[in-house]
Amino acid sequence: MDDVQAVRLGHRDLARRLRAAAPAPDGLSTDSVLYLETLTEWACLHILEFFTRRSTFVARSLVEQTRAQAELLAKTDELIRRTPGRTRGTRSSSGATWPTWRRSTAV
Repeated sequence: MDDVQAVRLGHRDLARRLRAAAPAPDGLSTDSVLYLETLTEWACLHILEFFTRRSTFVARSLVEQTRAQAELLAKTDELIRRTPGRTRGTRSSSGATWPTWRRSTAV
């Protein structure tokens, strides 16, 4: 998992995954286990904050976001293509014709 994926998860889900991958905290009291879980969440919060402050994070996250948007756009185009009665030049819900509306959502 890279830092972009970890940030996308959020600190609570990241902590949950770390706890699931770790061995069981055998021999600890209930309070100690609760403390360990809370401490893991706090550590994950700080780790994710550190990741987002690194200069390379912004560039990588923008690349990831662009890829995700391109994939979403391709899927949307496919759905529009499969929808009966929708042809080029018909109006979208915003009132724009299809080519104008499509260009306004392009990445």
